[in-house]
Amino acid sequence: MATLHSLLKRQLKGEALEGLSPRWQALLEAVNTAYWQFDEDRTMLERSMELSSQELVQANAERLAASDDRFFSTFNQAAVGLAHVSPSGQLLLVNRKLCEMLRYTEAELKGRRVGDLSHEDDREVSRDLEARLKRGEIREFVVQKRFMRRDGAVVWVNLTVARVRGDQRQPDYDIAVLEDVTERKRIEIELHRMAKYDPLSGLPNRNLLKDRMTLAISRARRLKQPLGFALFDLDRFKEINDTLGHPAGDELLASLAARLVSLVRDTDTVARLGGDEFTAIFEGCQTPEQVREGAMRLLSLFDKPFAIGGRELYASGSIGVAIFPADGSTFDELLKHADIAMYAAKREGGAALRLYSPELHAASPDGFSMHAELRRALDRGEFELHYQPKIAVPTGRIVGVEALLRWRSPDRGLVGPSDFIHLAEETGLIEPIGNWVIEEACRALAAWRAEGAGEISVAVNLSSRQFQNRGLVDVVARALEKSALPAACLVLEITETVMMERAGQAREVLDALVATGVRVAIDDFGTGYASLSYLRRFPVHSVKIDREFVRDIESDAGDAAIVRAIVHLAHSLGLLAVAEGVENQAQLHFLAELGCDEYQGFHFSAALPVREVGAMLLGAPRCPPAGA
Repeated sequence: MATLHSLLKRQLKGEALEGLSPRWQALLEAVNTAYWQFDEDRTMLERSMELSSQELVQANAERLAASDDRFFSTFNQAAVGLAHVSPSGQLLLVNRKLCEMLRYTEAELKGRRVGDLSHEDDREVSRDLEARLKRGEIREFVVQKRFMRRDGAVVWVNLTVARVRGDQRQPDYDIAVLEDVTERKRIEIELHRMAKYDPLSGLPNRNLLKDRMTLAISRARRLKQPLGFALFDLDRFKEINDTLGHPAGDELLASLAARLVSLVRDTDTVARLGGDEFTAIFEGCQTPEQVREGAMRLLSLFDKPFAIGGRELYASGSIGVAIFPADGSTFDELLKHADIAMYAAKREGGAALRLYSPELHAASPDGFSMHAELRRALDRGEFELHYQPKIAVPTGRIVGVEALLRWRSPDRGLVGPSDFIHLAEETGLIEPIGNWVIEEACRALAAWRAEGAGEISVAVNLSSRQFQNRGLVDVVARALEKSALPAACLVLEITETVMMERAGQAREVLDALVATGVRVAIDDFGTGYASLSYLRRFPVHSVKIDREFVRDIESDAGDAAIVRAIVHLAHSLGLLAVAEGVENQAQLHFLAELGCDEYQGFHFSAALPVREVGAMLLGAPRCPPAGA
């Protein structure tokens, strides 16, 4: 249009317009004016568009800069390591967290290959996934691997890598997200170690022993070789504990474990079963006699005294040996028969070794047989808990339950604690059994609470050996954490006698337990010798009146006076008074008049299996109050 207007103007200048009629002159002038006006409008429009274009470019540039600022701010403030990685594996862009994680500066990391920063043993971990990502077979991958910090320390990371497709202006690149999981990995490794190794001795525990024994049996069967299994414990270890104390006993066990490791071959496996019981597996023997020779070396463990607490202590041990395949073809069979042989050595005075034979099995007393069965019972899950409800005297409502151990033996039927607890105490099995009781009681109560059982507690009895075990607080804390049970819902019952055996140590343990949030009760109160001064110092929540004082409370003035005194003493110290063994309404009425807070006994319910007591709790049964 502009070109036509220029031609028209030159044409009009070159032509004489005088000869034209006024009408033609007016028309031509009008056309020329219209073209001129159009030129004016076009020029203004072009200028306006140019200005708008400049403003748009400026606005886009500002928005892009703001977007970049937000991106880099987010990129650098991220709580995980972030990086852009070229297809060849070079770092193009890294954030502040990644620099902190690996202890490098941004300049030092840029341009380095990711593979060079990986732990040398983990460089192949993600190589196949990287190739599949590059070929487009997958869009992203996640892998856990180790990277090396600048100072040589190892960093465990969860690595997520995703491919970003490029265009003509920018090639493909990968986005890598590195989450530091070093502490989580450390905890996982520690938990794995706790599940497989004994914390006192550092030796494999029962779980790992069983795994290794099963593999060793498979190898011996394949190679058609004998396999030796030795079980031994210390003679009169209980006397050492009672005389020198449990810390000295623990020191002796740790020293014995160190000697055991140095004595056996690299191909042999040693483990601690629990208490003072240790085992050794002898592989690669060609004859049973070689097994016996290897086991005989164990007696040399006691040739020299042990340095315990600044003094020399001589000890001895009894060893029982069972040989695969003659004496058994499974872990349980070999353990049972080695146990019988060990107790045969102990019957002969100790400090001796005996090989298993069928004659020993036939001659073994019931206690020795039961000991072997008890050990298998824990592995096979034969223990169970029954629960006796605990009732509030004024309201008749269930306020808690006490967990009571039972053993459902395939050979003996349902066995009460009075028939086996003493043996578990003597042999050290009470510790793993007691730990199981704490964990199972917490699990059961947490399940009932989740189903709507309300605010109730569960009480667990602690043995003397458990109470003096330095790992008790950790056992309780783990059980509470695993079950997600509020700590105040767990009551630990400790007899008066156990608490007074070592009052100073007891106070430390009780303080540590109470610090976790659990409550403590003194069981069988009145049967021991606790003084008022000691009782005031202990952080206890309640006292339990022994059933011996409750049984004849209506007819025996002496028992009534004792119960009245215990209730008064408990209340004066701000403690609850709980009566055991309440069997009838008359006893309950008498206790109510004395102001007793809670009771348990056959008057309301015997101890019940977990399903029955669960139904009772969820049904919210109620016993009439004492005065009803």
